[in-house]
This record gives sequence, C-alpha cells and structure tokens, in this order.
Amino acid sequence: EISKFPRARFYENKLLNSSRNDERTFGKSLLKAMSSSVKTLATPYVIFDLKSQEEKSGMSLINRLEADFVIDIVRALQESFGYENLRNKVGVITPYAKQVKHISRQIEAAVNEGCVPVETNTVDGFQGREKEVIIFSAVRAGKGNGIGFLSDERRMNVALTRPKSMFVLVCDVDRVRKGDSNWKALVDEAGKAGKVVRVIGSGRQEGNGKRRSFNL
Repeated sequence: EISKFPRARFYENKLLNSSRNDERTFGKSLLKAMSSSVKTLATPYVIFDLKSQEEKSGMSLINRLEADFVIDIVRALQESFGYENLRNKVGVITPYAKQVKHISRQIEAAVNEGCVPVETNTVDGFQGREKEVIIFSAVRAGKGNGIGFLSDERRMNVALTRPKSMFVLVCDVDRVRKGDSNWKALVDEAGKAGKVVRVIGSGRQEGNGKRRSFNL
C-alpha cells in the first residue's frame, strides 16, 4: 500500500516489492497496536493536513508547528507500541536543513523526557536507506503558490520509498496541491482513499512558546 503511488507514478508499475517485505511482521504488529489506540495511525500511510506557516531561517526554511506535530506523532506511536519496539525504527525526513536542526532539537528535548530517539535528516541524507516508519515534514505552508525544491521529483520519489511499514506525511494540503502536479496527485489519491486527516489543535501557544498536544 505504501509503494503503490511511487510505483505507478515513477516506475510505470514495473517496480516490485520484495518477497521479504511481504512477509514482514513488524508492520502488522504496529498497525494492530495503533488500531486499539490512535486509529488515525492504524494505516500504512496517512496524510495529516496541518494548517501552519513556514518561516524563513537564513537561506533555509522552518515550520515550528509541523515540528511540534511530528513530536506528538512519535509520542503517540511510542505510547501504543512501546519504546523498545520503536528503537531505531523511526526516521523523520524533511527537505530543509534548518527544519532538520529544529526537529532534532525538539527530539533531543523529548528524549530527555523519555521519548524514543529518532533519526532526523534531509531527503538526500536518507537516500539509499530505509526505516520501518518514516515521518515526512513538508515545511511549505501558508500563503504562497510555489513549494520550491519540495517539487523535485527525484526527492519526492526518495521520500516516498524510504518507509518499510508506515509513511506519515505532515503538510499543508492546500499549499502542496497547488504547488506541484505530483504532490497534487498524491494528495488527491490519498483523499479518495480516506487517508487525509485534518489536524485539530493549536500546538503552540502564543507568547510563552509552550506546547499543547494536537488531537490525533
């Protein structure tokens, strides 16, 4: 189910899943655990539509609200599936280097509070490697039309083919849809399959910077 879109979009359905992946038990165990707790994560792939705002950071971009939400996803997975089961199994990918640094700092703080460590890297940094669970922070959000190098087809293909068991996309659906035809196709197909979830919750309070949980 995870590989259906990139296989059709980029490989003309000529790329086959390995038989080893078909025999995997991790994904089945994870989805079973999530089905009794956080049902929005009880699926091999899901798109969380988060209305947020990108921010310029030097020559790069960050999205603080997406970073907060990524941490909430990791916590939800851990609460349902367990620390040891998720150790070395989760990766966070984002196209922008400053977002990598921002999420890494958030994860470091969360780890000090008992959260499972999570590897965070750019799309290019994850090329040639896989994780059981991949969470993708798109960053581009709010007003605007273009989505920069998020629209790079090669990077999109790499991001979509890194997960073995679960792919979670966090994005501003309206922004990515109008920014690129491939992303529009992905979001539209996911919407038809009931895989797009509108996020409810404010995440970051104004003024004091304290976090509040989203409703997953």
